[in-house]
Amino acid sequence: WTVEQIGTGPITYKYATSVATDPQGNPHITYYDQRGDDLALASRTDSGWDIATVDDEGSTGLFSYLVIDADGRYHIAYFKKESNTSGTVMYATRGPSEADWEIREVGKLDSLSFGFIGARNITSLALDSAGNPWIAYTDEKIVNLALWDGSGWQTSTVAESSDGSLVQEHE
Repeated sequence: WTVEQIGTGPITYKYATSVATDPQGNPHITYYDQRGDDLALASRTDSGWDIATVDDEGSTGLFSYLVIDADGRYHIAYFKKESNTSGTVMYATRGPSEADWEIREVGKLDSLSFGFIGARNITSLALDSAGNPWIAYTDEKIVNLALWDGSGWQTSTVAESSDGSLVQEHE
């Protein structure tokens, strides 16, 4: 293994990182940059790591999930924290020759708790055969699935707890 420092300084594990390779085999990492409360993208180049800010609006970039498609387009699902119990799941995309990120709101979550037994990796992302993103996201009461249909998100509830809690503590 070769270990390289990206240059961000220490980050807390609980806010997750995601790694994907582009069509040329270069690694890219998304993570929550605690220094500015931003979603960051680190990309490996021949000269080292380039770090770019994807989204810097509020406390954003937690629990990111990165996919890079066969054309080199980035797709990132992530969470924007708005309070200690709520926030918004976001989606950012950009092609390899595009300068600006297209950022969309996916859905709200209102039953979160942050801390040692709280929120972890609450977003997941996959692309279908047409390249449309499917984003699963959850809090402690509900699991939702959102599909981008080309003009908007089609969201459905996959699971909902009958007692108000999907999280179960194990003794």
